[in-house]
Formats: sequence, C-alpha cells, structure tokens
Amino acid sequence: GYITLESVQGLGEVVRGTNGMVYPYFYGYTSNGIFQNMDEVKAYVNADGEMIQPDAQPGDVRWVDVNGDGQITSEDQGKIGKGVPDWTYGLNITVNWKDWDFTVVCQGVAGNDIYDATRRNDITSSNLPKWMLNRWTGEGTSDKYPRFSYNDQTNWAYSSDLYLFDGSYFRVKNIRLGYTLPSKITKKFFVQKLRFYVAAENLLTFTKYPGFDPEITNGSSLGVDRGIYPQSRTWTFGLNLNF
Repeated sequence: GYITLESVQGLGEVVRGTNGMVYPYFYGYTSNGIFQNMDEVKAYVNADGEMIQPDAQPGDVRWVDVNGDGQITSEDQGKIGKGVPDWTYGLNITVNWKDWDFTVVCQGVAGNDIYDATRRNDITSSNLPKWMLNRWTGEGTSDKYPRFSYNDQTNWAYSSDLYLFDGSYFRVKNIRLGYTLPSKITKKFFVQKLRFYVAAENLLTFTKYPGFDPEITNGSSLGVDRGIYPQSRTWTFGLNLNF
C-alpha cells in the first residue's frame, strides 16, 4: 500500500508515497514539546497509568502516541509534512520609460516543508546548524529543540518533525535595468542602437528556512535537503550594440 521513496543514513525511511495521500510526503514521529522536568515525564501516562516514555529524561522530546496503544513504537510513525507546495506563483514586471527599461521576474512557493537531512547522525563530531543554539539546556529554556548529546538515541535518532522547517519562500529571480543612448547621439558614430544594462540573478530571497537554499527539487522526494550547493547570486554588466 506504500512505497519508500527516500531514506537518510542514521534515520531510515523519511519519504513515502501512499495511495490517497499527497505525493510524496515526509514520514516519521510527531513531537509534542519537551519534558521540562521528571514530574512531566512521570505524568505522561497511558490509560492504565503506566509511563509512556519511562526512559525519558528532562530535555527529551515528548512523542505523540498516535495509535493510542499506550506506548511509543514504530506504529506511531506517519505523515509529518510534505514537500509539495500548496501554492506556486510568479510575478513578471516590465517597465519602459523614455530611454530606460526595467524588468523583474519573481517566483515563490507557500505551504510546503523542507526536511533538513544535512547532518550526518552517524558522525558524532560535526558542525551543527545555528538553530541548535536554541536547544534545551534547563527547565524553561526550550519547548521545541531537545537537549544535545553526542550519543543521542532518544531525540535525533529517528525521522521526526524535528527535522522539518517551513519551506515557503519568495525570490527575486531575475532583475535587469537598461539604458539606451538617444539615437541623435549614437548616429554620430554610425551606431543604430547602444544599450547599457546591469542585471542580477537570485538577488534576494525571503524565507524562514535556516538552510542554504529553500529552492530544493532533488530526486523524487521533493523537499529533502541533503546539503546541495545553493544557487549563486550573479551580477552581469553588459551592452548591446547594433550598427
């Protein structure tokens, strides 16, 4: 009833395709905050009064018991997000005024997630993203990012919504400004048209995604960021000369 579209080393299956659901979607566990103290760990119980996460410590993730069986197992995994945008849009503007011309092309997406698979969990000593500075370091410090441990087999060892980020963005893809010298000047040099221009590609990107580039389209699993090289911002200066 489903196919595995992508796996990540150290996390296992992260992307699935299933009949009747958005294709593809991110697969994993769902979090519900961080245990701030042992009282919260002990208070997270099932219908029989048994602790759902008996091995948890303060600073660990509180996982959602999706199927309601009173424990956290692989059966609690499911759809946690999607890389397919709800909206894909663009904007083209062209303006001409006297001898000036201006063109801008913008594009963006909204309503999609990005799965951050840039960190190798099988390598303990490695650089960490900046947002890890907001991790739990004591009661009340964070209710989103758990404590950090080099040998973490509780929080970051499984595919979950901890790896998901808002993938919406708005990008100024191309922008160009040109000026054409008046013909009364160029005809003195036997030139029909002389136009100077400056252009930029990927000039500005507005996004909440903390990674290098939110425009991720690698493979069949749209939205999995494996650390692909970001698109470059390019400046171009030139002229068009017609005799």
